[in-house]
Amino acid sequence: MLSRLTEIKGVGDKVAERLVAYYGTEGEAVRSISALELDQLLAVGLPPQKLLEVARGGYAAVRGFEYVNLFGTSEAREVYAKVQEVLKGYAATEYGRLRLALFYPTLDEGELEGRFSQVEAGVRLVEALGEERLLELGGALGELRPMPRRVKRKRLACVLATEDRELHARLTKEYSDMVQVLLIEGPEDLEYLGGHGEVRYAQGREARYTAQLESIPQVEVVAGVREEDLLPEATLAFFEENKAPIIACARIFRLLEEAGLDIKPPMDREALGGIATRLEALGDGSVEGARFRTASQSFPRVLEECTAAANREVQERLGNVSVEGRAVLEILSKAGESGDLYRHLPKDFAKALKDVAARWERTCAERLGLGDEALLFTGLLAGEMRYPLEASEERNKEIEEWLLREAARAGLKARQELARYLGGQRENIARTAAKALELDLLLALGRFSVAHGAKVPRFSEPQGIGFIGAKHLLLAAGGQDVQPVSYCLGESGVRLEGSKGERAVVITGANSGGKTSLLETIAQIQVMAQSGLPVLAEEAQVPLLEKVYYFGKGRGDTSAGAFEALLRAFAGLGQGRGKRLILADEIEAVTEPGAAAKIISAFLEWFRDQEGVLVALVTHLGSEIEPLEGVRVDGIEATGLDEALNLVVDRNPVLNRIARSTPELILERLSRSERGDSAFYRHVMERFKSGPAGPDLE
Repeated sequence: MLSRLTEIKGVGDKVAERLVAYYGTEGEAVRSISALELDQLLAVGLPPQKLLEVARGGYAAVRGFEYVNLFGTSEAREVYAKVQEVLKGYAATEYGRLRLALFYPTLDEGELEGRFSQVEAGVRLVEALGEERLLELGGALGELRPMPRRVKRKRLACVLATEDRELHARLTKEYSDMVQVLLIEGPEDLEYLGGHGEVRYAQGREARYTAQLESIPQVEVVAGVREEDLLPEATLAFFEENKAPIIACARIFRLLEEAGLDIKPPMDREALGGIATRLEALGDGSVEGARFRTASQSFPRVLEECTAAANREVQERLGNVSVEGRAVLEILSKAGESGDLYRHLPKDFAKALKDVAARWERTCAERLGLGDEALLFTGLLAGEMRYPLEASEERNKEIEEWLLREAARAGLKARQELARYLGGQRENIARTAAKALELDLLLALGRFSVAHGAKVPRFSEPQGIGFIGAKHLLLAAGGQDVQPVSYCLGESGVRLEGSKGERAVVITGANSGGKTSLLETIAQIQVMAQSGLPVLAEEAQVPLLEKVYYFGKGRGDTSAGAFEALLRAFAGLGQGRGKRLILADEIEAVTEPGAAAKIISAFLEWFRDQEGVLVALVTHLGSEIEPLEGVRVDGIEATGLDEALNLVVDRNPVLNRIARSTPELILERLSRSERGDSAFYRHVMERFKSGPAGPDLE
């Protein structure tokens, strides 16, 4: 087990400082990494390459194995990078892509077997889900992300107040990023509180002013100093920040249950579903809080509509009573704000006016959804008897302030209840999210395997590589129709007819026949297998190697410098030790044609005699290379032209046969397809048939 962060490969003093800053203490950082909570590393903010290095270092240290630097050349490393690029396309989350990057080469068979078990579990999972549910699950996984320990908390408009100095210091330290924290030192401070929109009073050991504070409308006296009661927004910040991932978790495990899969979340699934339901309404605070907020927003409009309707009713009911009645209305309309004239009106007239005002006050409350609180609207229109009826400014302001206070209180109460409930579930939620994220790894491995028919390889002893029905990953992933190929090199459980277990082979063949693709397929299968990944083959066996060297095609540079660099590279390989695979593609391109065959023969002879070395070399030269005992020469041949005059090539190498030349087929294609130049091509073809034999290969 780990005891210090610096025991992890890739963690120096600076990185350790960043980890401690995120986790709080080194002990907590060590605990989390030892528990393989790798999702948390994503939230630390390390640069991508350093993040990967630390993740691999921590993973290897905890699992008790070592990665191996398998790549002897940059081109060999590029093979792995391209494999990872395709593979990561099947992951829905950043975490899934990080976990796939931990599938890096190793010599530890136990670790590799564990990875292959994950691949097989992923395949079973994909097959059990079915295409439609898999698509839905992928959408839910896309909502997931690691849940950081700390989230950015919103600044609130409310104020915390307390008389307790010790409590004031603690609240300031913990919550000054969210609210202003005030210390009440005397009665004069109470008046100051009245100028704030919302004040929450924390009752500590000292509570001399509780009764006075309760009389201030803006102040909410909170019994107790727990975060869930005093500042539930701090507790809920984590859940608000992770609302979408938590809801996605509930959806993921519901889909798994519907599929009949026994994959349960760390917490009760019903409880998880309940949390998701409550989080969906988190923005509203509560039904009661939403009711008052909606009423507050609608109040100006509804009041205006009710006032207009009340005045129309006054006109209809009293305007037609008599000429005298209309005259009275005219007098009243000219009376301005004076209410003295109403004392001289007929009682029935005054009563009717008040009845209309009172009825529309009740209607206003009902339209706002506040029928039970209709008494609070009394006097809004009938407070001052004048015509036309107008809302009392004083009552209007009182009701507006009351609505805002009630919305705030109802919302606070709802948040307190939710914070008390959710606060105890945070650890369960975090573990549930981590398990859901781990599903992304399994599904990525499973989807990749099913999409490409990839299989788990076996490891061979003695040393050899063999495969049946293999495909080039990049060509297959690009949607090309790839012909499966079978091949073997050295001693393995897969031996093809004509093979004697040769550890050195030469691959010859036609242009565009697939020689380079075959070489890359060998590299891909070895690298993927030793990374614990499934390979694109019906069957494959590979050895555990210490190095893979891949030399791609030359760029046509035949300078002395390029040739010297190649010789130096091979000299270094020639003095090496350990089990190695050397793949080289047309190395003759960096030197003169006359010298190339001699260099290749010497190269093959040297490495043929070294134990633990496998060599596959692609070349255009064939008969020019001196036959060597223990070195097999195989050929990929063009067999003719199809109806579209394209070369027909069997990309499966014929063992122990130098590939036949294809210029004649190319000349035939050109003579049949190029009308104006056909005579020229026929002339060249006649000379080709009658002239002295050339090289067996192009």
